[in-house]
Amino acid sequence: MAKIKQNRKLKALAGLIKRMEQEDDLRVLCREAGQLAAKVDQQDIALAEQALVKNGYSLQMARQLLTQFVFMGMYGQKNAHGQDLIEDAHILRRIVVEHNLFRCNAAELCVLAGSIMHLEEMSDVSTEFRTLTRVVRYLSLLREHMEREDDMIFPYLKKQGFTGLCLTAEKEHVRLRKSLDNLTDLIQSIARISLTEFKSRLAANVQLFYPLLLDHLAFEEELIHPIALVAIDNPDTWEAIKALCDQIGYCELPA
Repeated sequence: MAKIKQNRKLKALAGLIKRMEQEDDLRVLCREAGQLAAKVDQQDIALAEQALVKNGYSLQMARQLLTQFVFMGMYGQKNAHGQDLIEDAHILRRIVVEHNLFRCNAAELCVLAGSIMHLEEMSDVSTEFRTLTRVVRYLSLLREHMEREDDMIFPYLKKQGFTGLCLTAEKEHVRLRKSLDNLTDLIQSIARISLTEFKSRLAANVQLFYPLLLDHLAFEEELIHPIALVAIDNPDTWEAIKALCDQIGYCELPA
């Protein structure tokens, strides 16, 4: 009976890894990996590695795929604590700090949207609108933040074989940029549209943007960052990435 259960686990793990290679929907795969990770142990992982090698995979590729599975399982179970592995001076620590600033401003955006819903009049000099403008201006810095990730971290991960992971993040970057464009356009249209239309568009944009942002930041911190720390194991590479980021600058709070 124990042998049958183990074979079932290995078959399920092999099927999931095959879908990882086919760049199946990573969100779905993460959920399934979380469920499967609760059932497998180190012996199962070792047997899966042997099976992959036997089926023609190189040892390096087998270990890479199983490493990705482990971290996906941690992410799927919402038990990942990858940021705890990051030293204070590491560039990923700075990235997480920016993530938290974006979270704070996005939360303020939600509160502001709720307040504006109750206004009977608003102009470009109203306190609520000026605060909204400040918050959206800071959130717009997310574009620069994402460009740094696209240009300086993801290329290294792609070279290590984590293309599907990066493509998922890059697609979400596109959606976030579109949401930011919509918020910026809305701010600029204050004098051209009615308050009723402004409220409606603001509510729709915030309802889309806020959960998308939170889910994306968690995806990066709980899955991409831990994998990056394993895949990019050369300290000089991280120092080079940090030096470039230092030259470009960071997303500072507006004065």
